[in-house]
Amino acid sequence: MKRSRRKFLVIIGLAAAGAGAMYYINGGQPKILELANRTIVAPVAKAVGPAPVNVVIASSVTKQKWLAAAAEAFQAKGVSTKSGKPIAVELRGVLSGDSMQNILDGKLQPTVWSPGETTWVEQFKERWTFKQTKPAIPETCKPTIYTPMGIALWRPMAEAMGWPKKKLSLKSFIELANDPQGWTRYGHAEWGRLRLGHTHPQYSNAGLLFMASAVYAITGKTGGLASADVYSPLVEKSLRALAQNTSKYGMVTTDLFNMMARSGPQSLHAISAFEEGTVRFNIERGSELRWPFVFIFPAEGTYWSDHPYCILSGAAWVSAEQAEAATLFRDFLLSGEWQAAAPRYYLRPLNRAVPLGDTLSLKNGTDPAARPETVPPFASPDPKVSSAIIDQFLATKRKATMLVVLDVSGSMNGAKIRAATEATDAFLKRLF
Repeated sequence: MKRSRRKFLVIIGLAAAGAGAMYYINGGQPKILELANRTIVAPVAKAVGPAPVNVVIASSVTKQKWLAAAAEAFQAKGVSTKSGKPIAVELRGVLSGDSMQNILDGKLQPTVWSPGETTWVEQFKERWTFKQTKPAIPETCKPTIYTPMGIALWRPMAEAMGWPKKKLSLKSFIELANDPQGWTRYGHAEWGRLRLGHTHPQYSNAGLLFMASAVYAITGKTGGLASADVYSPLVEKSLRALAQNTSKYGMVTTDLFNMMARSGPQSLHAISAFEEGTVRFNIERGSELRWPFVFIFPAEGTYWSDHPYCILSGAAWVSAEQAEAATLFRDFLLSGEWQAAAPRYYLRPLNRAVPLGDTLSLKNGTDPAARPETVPPFASPDPKVSSAIIDQFLATKRKATMLVVLDVSGSMNGAKIRAATEATDAFLKRLF
């Protein structure tokens, strides 16, 4: 069953001055993303010789610190291409869905693209073939590390639901969100109704996987999801009810975490999140939190996001030597040294026999014993199912009306009005 994507007009009274026309959930700061669009260049040892081969890696921000540390270590070793040229690695933090579209549009031309999950790669390949005959990614994208997807929840609330002894289901969160009595069912009427937040599935890896997980939980499946399942009356009704009880959307999970750190439980109770972000906030910013966070592995299953490393060797802007250099860095990431280093950055190595150490622990809010054998991995949705999920999200999400007001007086002449109109244009494009 197909339906056209429903667009909506949103109304916000917004007086924009300068670039202040674009605001997301980030504490009122006029920035689009916190980590995305940040460029990190690992230092190359200065030496007399040939110019380095530049490898630009557009990566989901979850693993950015791990990649940055690995890039610096890689370049310190003086690895070079067959022709003897040194390699310069440049990292750009991106949103998975956003970067996919920017590569397709030619606005982003990396040597390597590493989104959070394989489903983005399949979408990219299908859409690339509409415009090009030669594949941009001719070789299989290899996974780099694991970041489980689940729910970040305040620890007292998780304990009220039975954590850590009881496995909590995603369905129980959906039911709690839709229950007018809210936390009364767990003996805490003072907490009111569940305040849930998640990121936008059209741009964010966490958002798409959360919505896909919700569909799996509603249908009772762990694989074989079809567009017809997504458009079924039961799923549409459940997603519409969930949307009505979703308190906040965001572009980046970090912004939702920042809101919870800043405002406490009164802002949000639970958000879709990765294990990495949940543990990182507990360790690095625990002093700012009202209570610690807990990472919930949904009982139905989860996405063990594998962060594929895709070399765009078929793209016109990637040379054979750049592809060679990118392969050398990929092999370095998959080496025993850097897989063993992954838990220091709150990530899980591909080899499950590698010790996780003390970082990924119950003390820090996660279950180190969780494995794909104990928490079933959900099958990645194919491009058609992913499109259907985004379509249902846009159709069932709460609607609003927006009025954008720009100051066009003489005081805005020149650069100010240009910045305001460009920011407003970019903001509106995010809504549709």
